[in-house]
Amino acid sequence: MSDCLPAVIDRYVSAYNARDVDAMLECLDESIEFQNTSEGEGNASAHNKAEFRELAIAALELFSSRKQEIIEFITVGPFTTARVSFLAMAAVDIPNGPTAGAILQLSGTSLFEIKDNKIVRLIDES
Repeated sequence: MSDCLPAVIDRYVSAYNARDVDAMLECLDESIEFQNTSEGEGNASAHNKAEFRELAIAALELFSSRKQEIIEFITVGPFTTARVSFLAMAAVDIPNGPTAGAILQLSGTSLFEIKDNKIVRLIDES
């Protein structure tokens, strides 16, 4: 187990919180595999950097503010599993979700796989 969060994950989370899509993309491998699951159902996925960029830009419109924080993590080889908290304010009414102005607070886990100092796989579950 590593006591230090891999630097690329730290940069990614900082860019995510700053709503800086370009900086987020710098942390990702071209063939990034991304999956987001909420309450057991997949609700977003991307199979390369271009698809991830589209998702990230669309997500900017959903929340007027957002913050993800890594509470604890374990790193074994190229894999880091993190317990995360997420706090956001909905900017618009989200289908089957919160209405504009609602505060959304979630906890979940993220699995990061890193290769050559880039994130090659990211699975978010809440």
